[in-house]
Amino acid sequence: MILWRVACFGAVLWLIHDQHQSRTRRQRIEDAAPLKWLQQWFPQMEKVGEGNASETFRTVLGGNGQELGYYILSAPRSDRVRGYSGPNDLLLAFDPEHRLLGMRLLRSGDTPDHVAAVTNNPAFLGQFKKQHRKDLVSSRWMENVDAVSGATLTSLAIAEGISVRLGGSAPSLRFPQKLSLKEIQEHWPGATDLKAPSQPANWHTVYGADEILGYAARTSPAADGIIGYQGPSDILLVFDLNGSARALSIRKSYENKEYYGYLQEDEYYLNSFRGWTLERLAAIDMNSTEVEGVSGATMTSQAVAAAAKKRAQWLLDYQAHPPSPPPPAWKSRDTGLAIVLAGGLLFAFTSLRGNRTARLAFRVALVIYLGFFLGDMLSLSLLGGWAQNGVEWTAAPGLLMLALAAVLVPLGTGRQLYCHQICPHGALQEMLRRRLPWQWTVPGPLARWLRKVPLILLAIALLGVMGLMHVNLSALEPFDAYLIGIAGWGSIAIAILGLVASLFVSMAYCRYGCPTGALLSFLRRNSSANQWSAGDSAATALLLVAALLHWM
Repeated sequence: MILWRVACFGAVLWLIHDQHQSRTRRQRIEDAAPLKWLQQWFPQMEKVGEGNASETFRTVLGGNGQELGYYILSAPRSDRVRGYSGPNDLLLAFDPEHRLLGMRLLRSGDTPDHVAAVTNNPAFLGQFKKQHRKDLVSSRWMENVDAVSGATLTSLAIAEGISVRLGGSAPSLRFPQKLSLKEIQEHWPGATDLKAPSQPANWHTVYGADEILGYAARTSPAADGIIGYQGPSDILLVFDLNGSARALSIRKSYENKEYYGYLQEDEYYLNSFRGWTLERLAAIDMNSTEVEGVSGATMTSQAVAAAAKKRAQWLLDYQAHPPSPPPPAWKSRDTGLAIVLAGGLLFAFTSLRGNRTARLAFRVALVIYLGFFLGDMLSLSLLGGWAQNGVEWTAAPGLLMLALAAVLVPLGTGRQLYCHQICPHGALQEMLRRRLPWQWTVPGPLARWLRKVPLILLAIALLGVMGLMHVNLSALEPFDAYLIGIAGWGSIAIAILGLVASLFVSMAYCRYGCPTGALLSFLRRNSSANQWSAGDSAATALLLVAALLHWM
């Protein structure tokens, strides 16, 4: 039965995740051009120009084709950065000098209350404006970002998502067209596929029918600043597996058409680079006669060689110093969560749980620190967001550690660690229990009906995360009420009603209203764990509903 419950739980999580990812992909296709937001930053905008699909950016054009700037969508590259419960998709608008004009949050996997706290905070959004994109990716900038109180994880995830999205080179407004397989096939007829690099500084990989043939790169945007007689050129570089240049050709140029034509007609000049290694290209001495210019277009041919040299230097530098994944972002809040977890384990498994003074002090600390200060509590909104988007453990390792302990400890030992020892709302109910002389005993038939409330809430939450209906998961539970300043009225009302009820019925909310507690109890090992229960019937029904919604 324990294995069945774990399998049932895992299957529902997978169905939620797969359904959400499919729905997100469809939304991105539909929202590929959020033009209605651009007018506020580009009042002279007439149309959107060419862009690069792999980079998800588009140029913004004014009258006579004037380049006013460009915009970028942060997703899907920033999807690995999660806030409280999910990633963010941002629209970022830049001027031609790569300074941020403004940004808008298009979609977020975090709770509406957290998102509203960030988007309605002018001070937080204002610190990004007019910043150069190279500054937005620096570690110094990330260290000095002012997060929004009560929505720290969400606001820091937005800042980190921008940094991750802009981590490559700035896009080329002059040459936005990405490399295509057709271009490669002109020099390599056997090419069947072209795979873009994960980092713009690296190679494209050229594939044949069943093998890697070689590599390709273009000089833009690395060499966009190299001007020949009149303008820059974008050069295609194709190399075989031995590291020898197979071809060098001009993709597009802003040079004088006459000079550009001389280079196109002079096969010797372009072919003279064949067989050169990346190291030889990077070591070209532009002041020597190593590269002979084309008669009548000396400046243009020298600029082509200089562009190839600079791109080769970029590639060699990337190979020598490839970017490494960021280390886990362990913060002071994660240390605090680790201390809270250690305290909960002590009270669950040692004689300390019988010390009334120590237990009261720990409850007060939970309510103040974990509840009102951090607001890091397990909830449907958190677990639902993780199920939809996956868990990026580097974003909030302390919170993930707490969630794993909440699931694994009851599963392995039968002790309900989180609900009984750590939850701030549960701790506050414990402090209120039996404070009044009159207590109410809930009649048996009514109690049986009330115990169905958490299951009903779980069913509603499932319909929400599967996309059948819009549900604010944070409004189904009281936990956001501890985040003063961002809490919604739904959470506040549930919190107050639950606490008032606990004055008359011991642990009223935990027993009759908490869906997260019901979910954790479902996996708990106890004396009746090997018997089929009403919870198993409900879980099986929810699994069938999730499977049906996924199939539809």
